[in-house]
Amino acid sequence: MNQPKRDMLSEIERMAQVARGDHPQPTDVSTAVLRRIRVEKTIINERPLMVFAMGSLAMALVVLAVTMPTMLSMMDPLNTLFETTPLALL
Repeated sequence: MNQPKRDMLSEIERMAQVARGDHPQPTDVSTAVLRRIRVEKTIINERPLMVFAMGSLAMALVVLAVTMPTMLSMMDPLNTLFETTPLALL
């Protein structure tokens, strides 16, 4: 019973010895990592500006929706002729 464990241990030691001699090829990933960090920083730096622009757009659309009927009625020169109820009575 002790013999199979010893064989297994010697096999593992042999594989460890082979693995120690194996040297991987060096790879340089620094440029890719730096590029990715630069892109992420750019996106994070532009995010507040995008949020501000979207808020401004939303407010402009609200103002447009509220004032458009008034502007259209003011631009019609015959509006006062065809007005049935004067605004003073309201």
